[in-house]
Amino acid sequence: HRARLRDASNTEVAVKVQYPDSEHLFRTDMKAIRDFFEVAAPEQVIILNELERSFEEEFNYKCEAENLRLIASHIAAPFAKEVAIPKAYPELTTRRMLVMELLPGPKLVDGLTAYGKVVAAEKGMTLAEIEDEMRRNWDENGIPAKYDGPSAAEIETYLTYAQWKDSLYNAGVYAANTCVGVAQALFGAGTKFAYTSTTLPPNAPRIMDILMRVHGEQVLRHGCFNADPHAGNFLLMPDDRIGLIDFGSTKKLTRGASLCTGVCQCIVRGNSSVMPNWLCDSVSRTDVAGCQHMLRMVRHVSCFLPRGPFSKVLC
Repeated sequence: HRARLRDASNTEVAVKVQYPDSEHLFRTDMKAIRDFFEVAAPEQVIILNELERSFEEEFNYKCEAENLRLIASHIAAPFAKEVAIPKAYPELTTRRMLVMELLPGPKLVDGLTAYGKVVAAEKGMTLAEIEDEMRRNWDENGIPAKYDGPSAAEIETYLTYAQWKDSLYNAGVYAANTCVGVAQALFGAGTKFAYTSTTLPPNAPRIMDILMRVHGEQVLRHGCFNADPHAGNFLLMPDDRIGLIDFGSTKKLTRGASLCTGVCQCIVRGNSSVMPNWLCDSVSRTDVAGCQHMLRMVRHVSCFLPRGPFSKVLC
């Protein structure tokens, strides 16, 4: 909900209010699901346990306010020009109501949908028809190959060109309409010209690049990240930054889990030169056995991967 602070600043804020009985309904549903899986698929109960544990904090908006502060402290400096995280007002926040800074701009999913409708209209189709056509194409030909369209820089160049073109055209329209206004006043004749506004596409490669780097920073460097990163939780802000919202579901990795994510990253990237030293630096200097155990685990995993510089060193 939109609201304004009742103080001298009159600042516009966003207020997140929890539905009545939502926590009770969730626990009732979880109990029914758990009772079913304990009989039909007991191996899935561990997943339900983690899901229920993660929702413990989601129902406490004071925890979300702290998550906003924590994540912002991690990524504000390196990504200040690319993303924004709303500031929470902890003094106004309760367990069931969160007050935070209002970030302007539509949700990413809404921005993509709006531009999709424009593209569909140009083709004489509806967005639903285009989506159906894409699904049929995927069913027949499989998932598309790696993206090979325009780069982020190329799209940014087009966006700048389109904005300048509109500005120059509209400057001419303004001058012409001024003359028409004078003619209408003197002679009662003349028709004013319409201004133009090109519908600009979202710079999808840039958006994906920023989101991947931001979430990589959260997961691999700080071990604390938004565990619900869908297109409804990102905003396309007017200053070209991406707004990151909804940190109710925030995962905090243990030290062991953080080590495993680093191991997986190095395995995938084939970073043979830094892996052994990185592991030993990450484990306590006195925990020689732990370091050796981790190296044995990495050697075992890497030997099942395609041969490369990493597997050659460790296997």
